[in-house]
Amino acid sequence: MPVEPKAQSKDPDLSAHCQWPQRMVEMYDVLADAFQRLGGLGKPQALDLARIGIAELGHYFGGRAVYLPRGKALQRALRDTRIHAEFTGRNHHELVDRYDLSVPTIYKILERQAELRRQRREAAPIPMETPTP
Repeated sequence: MPVEPKAQSKDPDLSAHCQWPQRMVEMYDVLADAFQRLGGLGKPQALDLARIGIAELGHYFGGRAVYLPRGKALQRALRDTRIHAEFTGRNHHELVDRYDLSVPTIYKILERQAELRRQRREAAPIPMETPTP
C-alpha cells in the first residue's frame, strides 16, 4: 500500500515551523559527523559539541528564518570571516600571500567584516537586569 505524502501547508511560516525538528536533527548529525571526520574527535565529544553548537545557534537564531548559501558564495564568506579573525593589524601582506589576494581586496574584506560585526553589536538586545527579591 503506497504511503500518502504529508499535506504541505500553504502557509510557509507554518510549513517551516512543522519541519524544524527534522532540520535540527539533520544539523546535529552533520555537525557531529564533521567534528569526528574533520576534527578528529571521538563520537562522545563530537556529539557533545554538536549539541552545544545547536543550542547556541538556537539561542541566537531561534525563531528566525536563516539563509545559508552554498558553493563558492559560502566558501568566500567563510574565507572572509577567517581573514578577519586572522588579521592582527600588521599582517596584511601575510594574508595576501596566504589567500592569494591583493592588499586592497584584503582591506575591503576587513572593512566589510568589521561593518557586519558592528551591525550585529548594534542589533543585539540589551540584557535585562534580573530583579533582586
